[in-house]
Amino acid sequence: MVLPIVIAAVVLIIGGIAAYYIARFMKGRLELELSRSSASSEELISGQVTLEAKKNIRGLLKVSLVAREKRTKRDSDGDESTEYVEVYRYDQVLEETRDFQAGFREAYPFDLLAPTAEEVRTGAAALKGMADKAGGGVMGGVLKAAAGAASFMSGRLYWHVESRLDADGVDLFTKEKCTVNLKG
Repeated sequence: MVLPIVIAAVVLIIGGIAAYYIARFMKGRLELELSRSSASSEELISGQVTLEAKKNIRGLLKVSLVAREKRTKRDSDGDESTEYVEVYRYDQVLEETRDFQAGFREAYPFDLLAPTAEEVRTGAAALKGMADKAGGGVMGGVLKAAAGAASFMSGRLYWHVESRLDADGVDLFTKEKCTVNLKG
């Protein structure tokens, strides 16, 4: 009795996922190409987004530089769980909300400025700034130690550039990994 219910649930889930991807495919396509996928702070990550509309679409086209931090938590039983938390996002609008007619195809070049460490890791950076202002005394030493601990305890950052056409119904979306070397 339970097996047919489980099979029906799995079929419905797979059917829903397939319907989503078919609807997205029929709507159009976004291609993201990075000509420069690695940068240090205050350097540019460059590329282009190509939008192809297969049917009429009304939407907003943007490209974003995103950092997610990997965080591991331990519960009271000692079991670990991992989550990815978005810690940085910079959106650049390539095309304001408008109607894209069926058959529309255009490439949009972009440049995204890589952020500094202060812009991404605000907690550790704020402590370091206060330590610099406090000087070399006891308070400065305590704040420097706290800044170092906050920077050490933060997880690894995973960077990507994503492009999204925010549209009615199903959005078009794509992303590519990139590397940002934080400085300052």
